[in-house]
Amino acid sequence: MGRKLKDSTWSHIHTAMLHARQGNVINAKLHAGIANDALKQAAHYLSEEDYKVLCEELAKVFKKLEE
Repeated sequence: MGRKLKDSTWSHIHTAMLHARQGNVINAKLHAGIANDALKQAAHYLSEEDYKVLCEELAKVFKKLEE
């Protein structure tokens, strides 16, 4: 279950970024919200270390967007 939620988080993050680049704010927010929910649920199924790594990887992606 943790793996599926991790994959879902990434999938929806990438979809949100795609919609944002296309200017589709409504769909971007929708997918960002779904990714956020999946990430929160993943915390219950992943080990503490795996969850920490996932959050760090996501932070790197968001940091790159700032550049």
